[in-house]
Amino acid sequence: MRFSGGNGRNGTRRRIVAWFLLLALLPPLPALGQDRAVVERMQSLIVDSQKLQDEGHHEEAITRLDEALSLNQHPYAKYLKAKSLQSLGLLGDARELYLDVWNHPWLKGEIQQELDRRLKAIDELLRPVTVFIETTPSKGARVYLDRRFAGESPVEARIPPGEHTVTVRLKGYRTVRDSLLVTRPGPVQKSYPLLPARYGLLSVETDVGGADVFVDDIDWAGTTPLKAPLTVEEGRHVVRVSRMGFVEQLKAVTVTADALASVSFSLQTVKGPKGPTKFEQVRPVVAKSSVGVGVAVFVMGVGFLGKYLADRSSVSGRVVRTDPLTNWTYERGADHQSSANAIAGGVLMGIGALLGATGGILWPRSAEETR
Repeated sequence: MRFSGGNGRNGTRRRIVAWFLLLALLPPLPALGQDRAVVERMQSLIVDSQKLQDEGHHEEAITRLDEALSLNQHPYAKYLKAKSLQSLGLLGDARELYLDVWNHPWLKGEIQQELDRRLKAIDELLRPVTVFIETTPSKGARVYLDRRFAGESPVEARIPPGEHTVTVRLKGYRTVRDSLLVTRPGPVQKSYPLLPARYGLLSVETDVGGADVFVDDIDWAGTTPLKAPLTVEEGRHVVRVSRMGFVEQLKAVTVTADALASVSFSLQTVKGPKGPTKFEQVRPVVAKSSVGVGVAVFVMGVGFLGKYLADRSSVSGRVVRTDPLTNWTYERGADHQSSANAIAGGVLMGIGALLGATGGILWPRSAEETR
């Protein structure tokens, strides 16, 4: 296929419009012959995934369902994937998928009831659990849950089930870092005996002053240059330095009791956005792309509007639709679907016109700008 037009930039504009018209019309054509093949492939994948679920192989079932969802975001495939995620204990991901398919018209009442039952079960499992944490000694011991200060020992908190981090800090004693698995029904109790700590010195230097220093992402140690080395507990620590306009950096360092350890940072500036000169260089590309995409979007909007007009002239009343994958049926007003096509058509045409106008404003005015 060949598109011909005038010479110079006018000919270029015509070729751009012609190609984008072709690109806008091509995507629907292959789909006309692939619908049946897609449905059959999805049916095969869903049958395989259901067998794997019955056998308890949920990871493999999710792999099959992901392939099915890559063909079509069908609510039944999402529902089956959510079931496997729930069986694997990934309750948050499962809940998100259940909610995604909740109001879909192809879902029958039995499935909606099952969804309701499963969502209630997940909400119950995700309900916060009471946790009691105490230390010996307890006076002044600061307790952190997931790096957030929870209070001084003894601490009572409500956190969702799952794995959490516990940090206990008390001056003169070793810092406690632990992983806490919280399960229902609760409550969960944990006691930590604190042992006397040994300390060393840590020197932190940066080639640029004014950087904030943090040790183990909890304690703010000061701003560089530090007046004196830091007194820290022996062991491994992570030092973070940050300053506005520079890239944040982290380094690990091991501190030995009664010894001096040092760590230094060379800060790099954050590269800012390019100036207007760069914009002038890319303006021709932006303009041409905007015009091309605008034409394509506008043509798609015309297609939706044409579908709306065709529906209004040939269909009225209520329509019974059948899902080719599950054979479920539901009734829906024809006017509802037609209205959706009209809205989509109007929005796409408006966006297309806006993109085209933007491209026209930015279009190069001279041959020198085009180069």
